[in-house]
Amino acid sequence: MGNANAETWYSDSDGVVGPRTMRQLDIALGRPTLDFKTFEQGLSNGAYAYRAPSRGFVIEDEPAWIRGRGGRMKRNPDYERPQKQKKLPELSGSFHERVEQIAGELAVPAKWLMAIMSFETGGSFSSSQKNGAGSGATGLIQFMPNTAKELGTTTAALSRMTPENQLEYVREYFHMQKKYTGLSQIGSLEDMYMMVLYPAAAGKGPDHVLFSAGSREYTQNRGLDISKNGNVTVREAGAKVREHLARVENDYGDKFKA
Repeated sequence: MGNANAETWYSDSDGVVGPRTMRQLDIALGRPTLDFKTFEQGLSNGAYAYRAPSRGFVIEDEPAWIRGRGGRMKRNPDYERPQKQKKLPELSGSFHERVEQIAGELAVPAKWLMAIMSFETGGSFSSSQKNGAGSGATGLIQFMPNTAKELGTTTAALSRMTPENQLEYVREYFHMQKKYTGLSQIGSLEDMYMMVLYPAAAGKGPDHVLFSAGSREYTQNRGLDISKNGNVTVREAGAKVREHLARVENDYGDKFKA
């Protein structure tokens, strides 16, 4: 293969290569493709590493290796090997049915509500899921203690409920926040998620800054700061939820009504 143009090479290949060819790709691209031997997408898409389908196919945007002084390759300190995601849990038919009903009342797609609950619970959909940052939040949409009180309950009581029963408080919460925000229509997944994360930002647009470094809120939500610039925007917060939306569509797609 030599240093042939990678795009030309791929167009004439079957996408299955051996170790020697992969080594040539390392040289041609200047961005090692690790030890993976198969991939399903062309090399012109800008990805840096390819994971074999048998290991859970992933296209990585961050290079695993970068060129250092003297042109030598070194490991990229910012690189994080992607983890294979587990399939989302099986949920009862009554859970899915109630989600559809609540979404209908709010005039939003059911998958938006599912994506938010998936993100907030780390994909567990557990009614007793605790916030890892120690905020005291609990459950499907991470009810805060004061919020639970407004809804006539407690986080302790919520954590003892089944997911199906806790959905009734999810419903009450969104109706309450819809009145608070004054939104006549929830126009996007980001706006809906803001009603959970930071209601005052609902409808403010994707570039609105939610939290800044130095605040307690930023510390509790710094994982949302994708750009690592000390600010969390609506767009960045929404991006994390959209990752869960893709998982919801993949794992529960047949559960949604047309």
